[in-house]
Amino acid sequence: MSKTKVGKLASQRSFVWEHFSQPVESKVICSHCKRSYSYTGGTTNLQNHLRNSHPFVLSKPAASSSVTTEQGTRPILAFGVRQSRTPCNAAEVSQISNLLVDWICLNMRPLGIVGDGGFVRLMSFLKPGFTVPSRTCVAGMIQKRHAKARKELVELLQDAPALALTTDAWTSKATMSYLTFTVHFVAGDWTLRSYVLETTYFQEGHTADNLAAETKRVVESFGISTSSVKCIVHDEARNVMAASRLLKRELAWDFIACAAHRLQTCIRHAVAGTRQVEKLLADARRLVSHFHHSSKQTEALNERQVAISSNGGKALHLIQDVATRWNSGHAMLVRLLELKLAVMAVLQEDSAHKSLLLKDHQWTLAQEVVDTLGPAATATTLLGGERYCTMSLLLPIVSSLHRAWQRESDADDATLAISSFRARLVEELEDKFSIAAIDALSLPSLSSAIDPRSLLLGYLDSDEDKAAVKLELKRMASSIADLSSMSDDTDCSIEPVAKKPCPSDAMDFFFGADSTPSSKSGDVETEVAMFFSERPAPSSTDPLQWWKANSGRYPLLSSVARQLLCSPATSVPSERVFSSAGMIVNKLRTSLSPSNVDALIFLHSNASLPSATSECQSPLVPSEPLSALSQDEELPPLPSL
Repeated sequence: MSKTKVGKLASQRSFVWEHFSQPVESKVICSHCKRSYSYTGGTTNLQNHLRNSHPFVLSKPAASSSVTTEQGTRPILAFGVRQSRTPCNAAEVSQISNLLVDWICLNMRPLGIVGDGGFVRLMSFLKPGFTVPSRTCVAGMIQKRHAKARKELVELLQDAPALALTTDAWTSKATMSYLTFTVHFVAGDWTLRSYVLETTYFQEGHTADNLAAETKRVVESFGISTSSVKCIVHDEARNVMAASRLLKRELAWDFIACAAHRLQTCIRHAVAGTRQVEKLLADARRLVSHFHHSSKQTEALNERQVAISSNGGKALHLIQDVATRWNSGHAMLVRLLELKLAVMAVLQEDSAHKSLLLKDHQWTLAQEVVDTLGPAATATTLLGGERYCTMSLLLPIVSSLHRAWQRESDADDATLAISSFRARLVEELEDKFSIAAIDALSLPSLSSAIDPRSLLLGYLDSDEDKAAVKLELKRMASSIADLSSMSDDTDCSIEPVAKKPCPSDAMDFFFGADSTPSSKSGDVETEVAMFFSERPAPSSTDPLQWWKANSGRYPLLSSVARQLLCSPATSVPSERVFSSAGMIVNKLRTSLSPSNVDALIFLHSNASLPSATSECQSPLVPSEPLSALSQDEELPPLPSL
C-alpha cells in the first residue's frame, strides 16, 4: 500500500474502520460477517455493505453524508443509528413476543409481517437486542394461546344454564368454505356474553346431514350439554333448514330463522311488487353510480354542497345501495334527499347527464318511502345487536311495524304508489312472520313475555294465548324448582337499572309505560301472578339489569328469564365474523392454513377472555384492557320514530 493512501487513512479516518480490519494487500474484512472486500483508498463500497447488511450497528454517520444550511455544515444521521446492541433478557423477549402476538391478533395483521424487512428494521431500531421471531414461531405462539383460551371458554360454558348458538357459512378468497359458530348466554352477573366458538374448514358437501353432524361435533367438542342448547339461529337456506329439522327431531333443539333475513325478504318482495318504488330505486341507483364513476362530478357536488351550506360546510358522499342489504337502499334515498339541492344544481349544469335527475313525483315518492321504511331500518339495527337482549324485541317490533304499515296503507292522504307499497309490506310481514297466527309458546313469544317491558303481551291478540303464555312460564318455573337447579343470586336488594342500550324515542315505538316495584313472592303461582301485575318497565330498561335487581323477588322466574333472554334474534353475530375473516384471509394471505384462520378469528373475536391476550404490564400496553380494543362499538344514536 502506498504511503499516500496510508496517510489519507490516518488523516481522514472513516467510521467504517470501526467495523472493518485494517487493509492487508488491498483487502479488508468485515468484523460482523467476516466477508472480504477490496480497498483501494475509498470506503464507498464498505459503507454500502454496512448499510445493506448491518444497518443497525452503525455508530456514526458516513463522513460524506452532510448537508449545508445557513448555520453551516452538519452531518445527516442515518436511519436506525443506535449506540449499542444490548442483549434482551428472557423476560423482555417473552414480553415483546407476547405483545407482538397481541398486535397480530387484535389488529388482524398477517403472520408474514414478522419477516418483512421494514418491520425487522423497525424492531431492530426500537430494541436492537431483540430478534424478531419467525413466522413459524409466531404461528406456534398463536396456536398455544388459542388452545389455552379455548380451554378457558370450555370451562366458562359449563356454568351457563342455557346457551344459544348462531351459525353461518362463508367462502374465503382462496375459495375455501368455512362454517362459523358463535355462542350466547347470560352470565352470573346478568350480562349477555357472546363468543366465537369455532371457524371450521368445511370440506364436505353442504348437505343437511353433513351440516347437522358438524353442528353436533362443535357442540360436543366444547363440552356443551345438548340439554343446555335452547336455540340455534340461522339463515333460511334450504340445506340449513333441512339440517335444523334433523337436529330438532333428534335433540329437540329450537331453531329460529334469522329475523334480519326475513325482514330483508319482506321488503325486497314488496319493492319488487310495487313498480313505481322499484323504478325509483333503479333510477336513484343509476344517479348515484354516475357520481361514483365521475371524479369531476363528485368534486363539483362537494363544491356545491359547501357553497349552499346545506350540510354546515361539510361535504357528504352519496351512498350506493347493496342488493343483499335492503337498508342500504333506504340509506341511499335518505342521503339523496339530504343532498337534493346540490345534486340538482350539478346535473342541471351538465346537459349530457341532466336526464339522470329524478322527476318531481319521484322525489315525493322517495320521501314517502323513507318515512315508511324508517322504523324498519331502526328495527334492523336493534335486532342485530349483541350487547343486549334481542329475541324479546322480535315480536313487539314486528307487531308494531305491522300495525303502523296497515294504518298508513289505509290513510286518505296516501298516494296510490305508496299505499300499494305499504299494503305489500303488510302482506309480506304477515306471510314471513305469521302475524295472524303467532305461536304463543314459541321462543320469541316466551322471551317477550319474560321481558318486563312487554308485560301486557300486546303482540298476542287473544286472551287464550296470553293465558297459555303465563301457564307455560309457570311450568318452566315449577320444573326449575323441582330440579333444585337454581343458580341465581337471591340478593333482595334493588339495584339501579343500568343505562338503556338504545334511545327511548325509538324503543317507545315498540314498548311504553313506567314501572313500580312490588313486594316479594313465595311460590310459582305467586311469582307469576305478581310479575304480570307489575306495570310494564320503561322502554329504555335493560331487561337483564331489571332481572338482576329483582331476582330476589322472583327467584324462580329469574332463572326462567336467564334461559329465555340469551338467544339473539338474528344470525348477525356469526356474519360479523366474516368482516374480520376478510381481513385475515385476503388476496395476499390465501395460503393461510385453516387452523391458523380458526385461531386468529377466535383470539380476535374473544379478546375479552383473559388468556386471549398477554398479561404483560408494559408502558407499551394501553391503559385500558386489551380486550376493549377488539370490542364492537356501541350502537349509534337511533333516529326518532
